[in-house]
Amino acid sequence: MPTIKTSDAAPNVVAWYWPDTSTPKYIDNQSDAADQFTLILQMLMEKGCEVSTKRWLDQVVDAATEQMPDLLLISLQTAGEQGYHLCQELRQRAIAQHLPIVFVGARGSSQELNCALHYGGSDYLQLSMAPEECWLRLKHHLSTAQLVRRLQADQIDLTARIGEYSRILEQQEAVKVSLTQRNQVLQQLALVDGLTQVANRRGFDHNIADRWKEARARGQKISLLLCDIDYFKGYNDIYGHLAGDACLQTVAAALQRGARRQLDQVARYGGEEFAVLLPDTDAEGAQKVALTVQEEIARAQIPHRGSLVKQFLSMSIGISTLRPAQLEHDAFEELIRYADNALYAAKLQGRDRTYFNTAQPRELIAEEPAHPRNQPINYQRSLS
Repeated sequence: MPTIKTSDAAPNVVAWYWPDTSTPKYIDNQSDAADQFTLILQMLMEKGCEVSTKRWLDQVVDAATEQMPDLLLISLQTAGEQGYHLCQELRQRAIAQHLPIVFVGARGSSQELNCALHYGGSDYLQLSMAPEECWLRLKHHLSTAQLVRRLQADQIDLTARIGEYSRILEQQEAVKVSLTQRNQVLQQLALVDGLTQVANRRGFDHNIADRWKEARARGQKISLLLCDIDYFKGYNDIYGHLAGDACLQTVAAALQRGARRQLDQVARYGGEEFAVLLPDTDAEGAQKVALTVQEEIARAQIPHRGSLVKQFLSMSIGISTLRPAQLEHDAFEELIRYADNALYAAKLQGRDRTYFNTAQPRELIAEEPAHPRNQPINYQRSLS
């Protein structure tokens, strides 16, 4: 079994990447993707990290499970789709469950970002990202890894104490309580988005499955809002990724103000897309939450010169409401599919609006007849 590293050890970074030369160095051709990845490794070494590069899949697996690195960087240009499958495999191993895995790509496409998050990645960096932002985000993951290491070391120490003082029931119970609390911290770290501090995709997937079962057993309705920031890529292009991160935090806070009940859940679904899960909520209640969210976003008045809708940041929302007990198929994916179709319809009809759920395939949404239930919700009322 690998040994838990001490907190004062230099951060250990493993990179699945194979450059033309084995030693990273500064170069002049900044447009070359391989050179840009090399600069990231050089920056990490200058910050005091121990960096090792691996060429083959089995080398990366051995390093991730035996060396106990603080960070695993995966170059999508080196690993390709194998990088996603490796991440998924590592997440199934207890020893790598909390390992920060960061994908690095040259395209910066939503497809790469969504794949990175879907397969369990902790973050996605674009090679053209500013060095300061790149370091801040990597530093956050390194700090999280060090915290996890300390918690794991504490957990091992507490387990040893349980064996040592097993005859003293009072002390044994105290250690068990402390161990439970620390395990809860570890679990929370794995289910929360580090940037926005709302649930991440993994946390959302766990919760919706449980809430769906509860709604089916109790005969209740359950609603879902899928929310997408309009023209967010243009926002990042104009204002920069640091401003984009701050924007995501503002949007997450607005969503939390709209979904105020303790059982409601706000989650970062992927990139600039958020989900709001509303158990025991009918269509009218879901529309009220969507209206509040839209008003909060409008009230923030975040300038957005790249929007084709308005001069301020806006959001498109798709709503779905189902009663699981009335469905033949017991699958919460139906709730997500209907909300996704509604979100697609909201975008198709001009964005900056809320659209109620539809079971129509996407190719038929544009031809869907008007229906009072599927009309955009007007939220642009006085905010005074």
